[in-house]
Amino acid sequence: MSIQQGRAHRKRAKLSFLSLTGVAIVMRVSISGAALLQVPVEVPQKPQPPQPQPPQPATTQPITFMWEPPTENTNGSALVDLQAYRVYSGTTRGNLKARVTLRNPGLATYMLKPASTAERYYAISAINSKGAESELSNIVDRSR
Repeated sequence: MSIQQGRAHRKRAKLSFLSLTGVAIVMRVSISGAALLQVPVEVPQKPQPPQPQPPQPATTQPITFMWEPPTENTNGSALVDLQAYRVYSGTTRGNLKARVTLRNPGLATYMLKPASTAERYYAISAINSKGAESELSNIVDRSR
């Protein structure tokens, strides 16, 4: 308020938002005939609702299998003619298909790249020199 010639004059304040910077708004206050004043004003930010996490993309990164080579046949006799291993894979536990036959009986590890992102279950069997194949190993779920 100012006094001129014995009377009071009220000056009107004009408020306008200048810019938004993060959680603070800079407010411009101008009074006609007076200097410009900028005042930072904190404005509480509305809490954002939690964003849903996108599904994790299935991977086709190589999988490393490790096993202990068998030492005996199912009848208890010594296994002396191990010839190969067979790796099985599938999209469901009940639908495994032979993927690769490993013809090196000395192997105890093998790395395999999944055929697709949907392929997630795996098992291994052993094969002797007569072509007899063991039951499948335990079925492994890649997603666990």
